[in-house]
Amino acid sequence: MITEEERHEYRKRKEKNSLKGAEGLSSRDIRCPGCGHKILIAFDDCVGHITVYCTRCHSYQMIDFKLFRLEKKRRLF
Repeated sequence: MITEEERHEYRKRKEKNSLKGAEGLSSRDIRCPGCGHKILIAFDDCVGHITVYCTRCHSYQMIDFKLFRLEKKRRLF
């Protein structure tokens, strides 16, 4: 059985590796397609789809990272 201390060390190790893996990547804001509210921060290596909840317009939005790559350059809001 895993002790709480071992579990804590495992989480710390995962956090450290995640931060190390994100070094050198640039991030971008993902905004709600409905109202323009910032709902997520994504890194360059994000791929695929995700469903997120917008706290401003109270709706779930399907986000395709591929389509939102240039959002920072062509911001509509």
